[in-house]
Amino acid sequence: MSKPLIKVKHLTKRYGKTVALRGVSFEIHEGITGLVGPNGAGKTTLINIIIGLIEKDSGKVIIRTGSKDFREDIGVIRDIMAFPPELEVEYLLEKIAELYGATRKDVKWVMDITGLKEVRHKRIGALSMGYKKRFGIAHAVIQKPILIIADEPFAGLDPVIKVDIRDTLARLNKDEGINFFISSHDIGDLEMIADRVILINNGKIVRIIGKGEHLSVVINVASPEKFVDYMTKLGYKTHIEGSQVRVEVTDIKELFKVLYEYEGTIFGINMSSIEGVIRDEVG
Repeated sequence: MSKPLIKVKHLTKRYGKTVALRGVSFEIHEGITGLVGPNGAGKTTLINIIIGLIEKDSGKVIIRTGSKDFREDIGVIRDIMAFPPELEVEYLLEKIAELYGATRKDVKWVMDITGLKEVRHKRIGALSMGYKKRFGIAHAVIQKPILIIADEPFAGLDPVIKVDIRDTLARLNKDEGINFFISSHDIGDLEMIADRVILINNGKIVRIIGKGEHLSVVINVASPEKFVDYMTKLGYKTHIEGSQVRVEVTDIKELFKVLYEYEGTIFGINMSSIEGVIRDEVG
């Protein structure tokens, strides 16, 4: 494994009598790292400390980048980002590019890769939520950082736009070498693209799930016995739970291919396996 981009050691943070972080330690490596936890778990506090918005009480955050000022190599995507609503998309991106020393060619590239080209003459305030999210990604990407820290990038999106945003982040990692640290409540989306997922609860890291670890997906089918027979022949471990079947998986994308080829009725798929791990770990 490569050297960590960010190393967090024994991080603590208190707000009065409330302890938000309790000696948190983990590393962010190249690829896509997810951060999952219930409301109040400490996710936003952790992100704000890493990007320098709030001070820690104790511990260390060690950031390895190529620049003297780490902020030149780290982009940030927030759940809610404020941009001048009266300015047009392309014009504002050009001004942002000037601040970062990027070129007109970079503006064209970032509009193409984020899908903003078709709305380049629209005002920011007139954009849909999906396009506002895309603009937030473009803003973070245009400087071509080593790492982007994204806080709830899938929040408030309809399923179709969510898939598009998720695939855009995965493509930026694969094709452009941009690494991501993503905090999200959308557990299924993280499972689809993350190399590893950090589970946090009550200010403590409860588990780190690496790619390839066995997770389970619950599938509601018309004939559990027929479905189990089909999956068992393909090498999957299964367990019948009433009208549902729990399947152990290491590759979510491969599972979807297998389900698509199944000649039977599938009523639903519960993709909250990481949520189940949190429940098991914290009771």
